[in-house]
Amino acid sequence: MSFWKRLLPGKQWRLLTGKVSGIPDSFEGMTQAVGLGACSWADPFPVARDGRCWVFIEEVIHHPKKGRLAVFELNADGSVGPMTVILERDYHLSYPNVFQHDREWWLVPESRANRTVDLYRCVEWPHRWEYEKSLMRDIEVVDATFWQRDGRWWLFGGTPATPGGNASGQLCLWSADSPISEDWTPHPANPIVADRACARPAGRIFEHKGMLIRPAQNCVKRYGYGVHLMAIEEWTDTTYRERLFQAYTPPTMPPGAIATHTFNQAAGYFWGDVALRTWPG
Repeated sequence: MSFWKRLLPGKQWRLLTGKVSGIPDSFEGMTQAVGLGACSWADPFPVARDGRCWVFIEEVIHHPKKGRLAVFELNADGSVGPMTVILERDYHLSYPNVFQHDREWWLVPESRANRTVDLYRCVEWPHRWEYEKSLMRDIEVVDATFWQRDGRWWLFGGTPATPGGNASGQLCLWSADSPISEDWTPHPANPIVADRACARPAGRIFEHKGMLIRPAQNCVKRYGYGVHLMAIEEWTDTTYRERLFQAYTPPTMPPGAIATHTFNQAAGYFWGDVALRTWPG
């Protein structure tokens, strides 16, 4: 099987970026940053701090295939600084969700392979992160995404319908009094979304013209085929409803693209990713 896999075309994920104001109409014309050698760069999470901007990413090593987390600085002229690996485990890591709480910086990566939702604390910005604790254990959650609302913190995450199954078709929601709590209460309407076109998170929730927008992956045709921006229309302690606001699929992306699955913004820049077909060797 591995022999045939090496003969078939694969995918390389690259970063997309562009200086935009608001929500872009398409990803055409965005700049592509290529991964180094036999690897992919994806899941960009930009962070603006002290007048500078850092971008946290997933770097996937293809042989053997396993994700780890890295960071680089976006220079004032738009160029990319040196990339440094910040977190690597013996299992796959991705979706480096970095956020600030109580004057400290925290990181919650996707670690479904470990059946945990883990929390790391920054001890030296932006390169040193130490394991703090697990927010959830013995659970399969992908792409944990946070939002503070009505005095509580909420955690969105993709979950499989059956243990070990695909985690792109269901979205669940939990709440707690703090983003670093170990006591998360599931929403009574879970799964709040059951649709491969818009369940799995694709980046931070953000506000746009009075609306809350939740980036979601469109996985109908393939994993990470596109990004749907979902406008949250109703959200209470017992209900949840959203609608499609904007869609990005390969026809709205640079030539040769077959997928995109991240949408984030910071410091006036959009950051996403794009997959292109590659051939072995």
